[in-house]
Amino acid sequence: MKKKLTILSVLLLAFYSYSQHIKTPTFEISFPLEPKFEEVTTETDAGDSTIKMYQLRHLNSMILMMEGTIDEEYDFESIEEVTKASLQGARNGSNDNLALQLGTKATNTSEVFYQYKDKILALKSSDVIGPFFGNTFATIFQNKMYSIMVFSQTNEEGTTLYNNLLDSFKLVHLK
Repeated sequence: MKKKLTILSVLLLAFYSYSQHIKTPTFEISFPLEPKFEEVTTETDAGDSTIKMYQLRHLNSMILMMEGTIDEEYDFESIEEVTKASLQGARNGSNDNLALQLGTKATNTSEVFYQYKDKILALKSSDVIGPFFGNTFATIFQNKMYSIMVFSQTNEEGTTLYNNLLDSFKLVHLK
């Protein structure tokens, strides 16, 4: 128990001591170190979508933060069931992609929908993808989908990183 508390304390200290703050016109988040940035455009059923990805391998974990633009003609926020299905689809797509690369399968272990900042629908989930533990947060706001994912070799390390990222995440225009 003492060893686990020491590891968690070191992770928290490392996260907050050396964090890299990312600020865009739509969101803010702090990574433990500077992430790699990539922007891609992909064709979807809802039209072309631009996805901005921030990726970081840190300790024994992979951290992904994604912002995807959704065609404005689709009003995901007003229809709860459509929003839920979209959030689950984003999570499942990322998990299934990782599972395919590893030659294994993804298993959802918990899933909770809640009101993020008491304003907008969001998804939190925990998953197991082969030897990795996954934690996901996803939400849709003003025709953008945001997701934060942490894949880790240990559940404790991944959950600590995930909670730190989620605590630092802010949607700029959400009042």
